[in-house]
Amino acid sequence: MKAQITVREALENDIPAMVELWKEMMDFHKERDQIFTRTDTGHEGWIEFITGHMSKEESCVLVAECASRIVGHCLTFITENPPVITTKHYGLF
Repeated sequence: MKAQITVREALENDIPAMVELWKEMMDFHKERDQIFTRTDTGHEGWIEFITGHMSKEESCVLVAECASRIVGHCLTFITENPPVITTKHYGLF
């Protein structure tokens, strides 16, 4: 039987699992390029960053859940270009 994955809006109580996934991703990238070496407290800055986006109307933070376990997350948001660019807004994911 295939595992069922549910994608839903992230909740505050998802943050600890999301932090562990973030650490895993950063360590994966560090093995390829040392520029991705995280500080001992880097996760605290990331928590502040992602929590801030969770409360913004122009942001969307989603998690992927399988068997009651967070297995992925995604951040998308709309932001502005500097005034020297004709396209004012753009989205990032």
